[in-house]
Amino acid sequence: MDPRLHHYLRWLRSITRADLHPSAIVRRAAPVLSELLADPPSLAPEHRVLPEEEGGYGRNLLYRDPESDFVTIAMIWPSGYRGAIHDHGTWGVVGVLEGTVRIVNYGREDGGGDPARIDLVEIGRVEAGPGAVAHVLPPHEDFHSVSNVSATEGAITLHTYGHDIPMCRVVDLDTGSVSQMQSSYTSEACLVV
Repeated sequence: MDPRLHHYLRWLRSITRADLHPSAIVRRAAPVLSELLADPPSLAPEHRVLPEEEGGYGRNLLYRDPESDFVTIAMIWPSGYRGAIHDHGTWGVVGVLEGTVRIVNYGREDGGGDPARIDLVEIGRVEAGPGAVAHVLPPHEDFHSVSNVSATEGAITLHTYGHDIPMCRVVDLDTGSVSQMQSSYTSEACLVV
């Protein structure tokens, strides 16, 4: 394992076990992830796996903490991939290792009363290249989409979430309809910290 990644994961273990509010974890984790990306860690081939079916993206589990349940994942985005609008329901920090992704963030316009319908409005977008760091923090900073805007190059992002995300809500922006999307890992070659 790359020693810089090992250091990052050990630091995350200490901060997530400190029983901090999720917003405090995000505030502390974002600059540490930014520091890691200033001299990006190398990922082994087993952490750069795409799914067998064409058109998907790779979710490669790097680490799952046995005590605080946070996970760190390497996402592999093929050129031209466009992700659905979705949420995670937990805090997260995300950094770009390689390539460029477009992150579009959405805010809720409804009162949250109808679980079958969520009205969203775009509140910001960014073209994020190597070293860029973003976050998700429910309930107000959670809905987003990620796309690889390059027609020729793949992209790799590093994600740390408060816990595994076996399912997330997907929202159709035009109709507000909500569906559930199951998520699984392309590779579960976990690192030992």
